[in-house]
Amino acid sequence: MGLVSFRAGQTITSGNFLRVTTDGFAHPATAGNKAGATAIGVAINSAEANDVVLVNKDYIYDGLPSLTPGEKVYLALDSGQHYTSYDAFDVALSGSTLSGMYLTELGTAITSQKLHVQIQLPVFINR
Repeated sequence: MGLVSFRAGQTITSGNFLRVTTDGFAHPATAGNKAGATAIGVAINSAEANDVVLVNKDYIYDGLPSLTPGEKVYLALDSGQHYTSYDAFDVALSGSTLSGMYLTELGTAITSQKLHVQIQLPVFINR
């Protein structure tokens, strides 16, 4: 299991997909821009700002509801939702005012709650 730890830059909830900002703190990732879409993993624990958060980089994460086994999972535009299917990503892109969004594959669902975390680099998708 690839676990790393960071200081939280804000309140983080277990199951949030995270990115690291230039100050070295972990924040929730989002698909709206390249820096925000460069996810590093999924938070194992919840943390307040300046607390240590453990991050699963490349293993099975158990605790994400409503997954479809076999389906790829992507970073969502809404940092409150955190992850989405490709179809939902496409709908969010079509309904946004952005010129495009960054598609970041987070992994593959292996059960309705377990994700095999395999984060890919973000790819810009035009509207």
